[in-house]
Amino acid sequence: MKLELDKVYASLSKNHKIDVITLLSFGNIAGYSIPHFCYHRKLMLAGSCRACLCLVEKERKASPACATHARNNMHLLLGEKYTAMQELRENVLELILCNHPLDCPVCDQGGECELQDISHMFGNATSGYFYRKHCFENKNCGPIIKTAMNRCIHCTRCVRFAKDIAGFELWGLTGRGSSMEIGNYINSFFYSEVSGNVTDLCPVGALTLKPYSFKSRPWDLVHDFFIDLSDGLGSNISINSRGSFVYRIIPRINDEVNEDWISDKARFYFDGLLHNRITSPMNSLKAINWDFAFFLLKKNLFNSNFDGNEFRVFMNNNIECESMIIIKKFFNKLGISTFDNPIKVNNGFGNNYRFNKFTDIDDKLHVCLTVGCNLKDEASVLNLRYRKKYINGHSYFYNIGTFCNLNYAVYNLSSNMKAFTNFVEGKNSLTTVFVRKNNIFNHVIFNSSFFMDRGYYNCFDFFRTFLKQIKSESVVNILYNKPNTIGNLDINFYHRLPINPKKIKNLFLINTDNSHTLSVDHFNSDYLKNKFIVFIGSIATDLVKYANIILPDMYLFQRAGTFVNIEGRPQFVLPISKVFGKSRHDFDIFLSLGISLNLKLNLDGRDLPKLIERYLPHCQIRNKVQTHAFSSMVPSVHPFGVLHNVHFVPKIYSFYQSDDVSANSLIMSDICHVYNKSIKNRGIKNFYYFY
Repeated sequence: MKLELDKVYASLSKNHKIDVITLLSFGNIAGYSIPHFCYHRKLMLAGSCRACLCLVEKERKASPACATHARNNMHLLLGEKYTAMQELRENVLELILCNHPLDCPVCDQGGECELQDISHMFGNATSGYFYRKHCFENKNCGPIIKTAMNRCIHCTRCVRFAKDIAGFELWGLTGRGSSMEIGNYINSFFYSEVSGNVTDLCPVGALTLKPYSFKSRPWDLVHDFFIDLSDGLGSNISINSRGSFVYRIIPRINDEVNEDWISDKARFYFDGLLHNRITSPMNSLKAINWDFAFFLLKKNLFNSNFDGNEFRVFMNNNIECESMIIIKKFFNKLGISTFDNPIKVNNGFGNNYRFNKFTDIDDKLHVCLTVGCNLKDEASVLNLRYRKKYINGHSYFYNIGTFCNLNYAVYNLSSNMKAFTNFVEGKNSLTTVFVRKNNIFNHVIFNSSFFMDRGYYNCFDFFRTFLKQIKSESVVNILYNKPNTIGNLDINFYHRLPINPKKIKNLFLINTDNSHTLSVDHFNSDYLKNKFIVFIGSIATDLVKYANIILPDMYLFQRAGTFVNIEGRPQFVLPISKVFGKSRHDFDIFLSLGISLNLKLNLDGRDLPKLIERYLPHCQIRNKVQTHAFSSMVPSVHPFGVLHNVHFVPKIYSFYQSDDVSANSLIMSDICHVYNKSIKNRGIKNFYYFY
């Protein structure tokens, strides 16, 4: 296809979808900046702002570029050198600004306001409007969104996002003419796990973030690339910081992972990393130096009575692959192999425990069955993909577990084991859907928390065996809620042989939280009292009071390394803030401890990049999914067991405080308090509470 833009011919390659491309998209690809407000690439077309009007030769009136399909050999006039085009854009901007307040110096959108930029480029210096401006009342949308409705230009981005993407129809247009305004039909908060995205969509300062209000200006902040560590999706984010303090988190566009969205937990959980920090090594909660801490470890643990079978190592799946490899190598040198990971799956082959590619959901999905999952809380951004597929049609969703409102139609079978066995034995009509062999892409999702319990994890192998017997082409996936569980399984950092709890005398807790350790057999306060415990972490959790030695570790944003999301996509991040207190990196901690114990680890700081090349060769290509990748370590298989009479209930009971980091956040606590108070005051029954 070839078009003439300002008497300059531009053409598109055959890789683009010519049949659906608009003039606005064509201009962006060709390098022409066409102003617009209402258009967004992930929202349905509105064509209401009229800022993208363009002149087409041999047509009587101007056409909106966002809603006009490009045709071959069209002649467009876009430049400001044409008087008619210049007057058209000046008139449109003057109409938009006639009721807009002149409060740019106190607006939180200053520096990022699209209306500012477009007015500077295409607007007029003077205005012919001398009448009284209309004012509108601000709306109370909850503890996340701050409104200033006098700045609203009625682009309806927020309305379309709430209706089409989030599935929560809160806002709409009321009134006509000068009385038209955007508001909620009833006085209600925006109860959605992705509500903060409307502040990124708003082109002006009508919708901004309440926690970020009057904190900083965007030109004073440093924008660093990072990934979301609150779940296992690996959403791309941009951390805005100044010095060592993080002010806000906004999404980065990645169509293969999170598209343009992030969850509210990913947006605000950074506050939990700043409180209850461990800043110095401690012995029985008394501050000591690093040399004395290593001396105590050598005296109490690694002495002449050392026995590797008396050790048990717990490590959370929220640290990078490089640290996992170093930690495992350190303990293997000592003869300690009792690494504990509650996720009990067969990691001999990568496709046994990895999620399918997220883009396959948009292209191939036909039927989706979830077993004990609440996608809205455990993978909010992934749930938006499923909802988009449902809206586009020809997809059906079923659930075995408790009822969850996912903002789209889901047929709930039941929550007990009987519904699961009926499905596997062919007594449910849904079974026939999975028997089909006409290249239909069916999708089954198991909750990873069930693999921490002996009564649940046999269901996974039982279900996979059933699909092999019927020769189904369905894909069975596991939904993990930790950012680097796949990296842990690739490295094979866990122990599968039976452990005698009575023989264990020493515990290493590395970045562990309550959700990790409480799922392990015999792990309670009585079990901890008689053990020598070494806690390595950055936040003082409830486990610190049982620890004999506490070593401060760097927190998440201070670490550099590789994280592998649930689909097997390796992503490398760099640290974005300085070291706080006397905390050290895991590499430095175990290397110094190895030197004090005279261990030859043969490692230095320059070997970090080589660790991935040696132990995880399939992760060398960053941001690319390796669909068929074997583990570089020795695989292990757990025995197939029997099915118990259990109920498939999601293990996450609070979206905003699902782990120790988010539970430690003051912003998350305020959000939960405001939401719960509003729900109780309105007397809503059977509603999800944010505990």
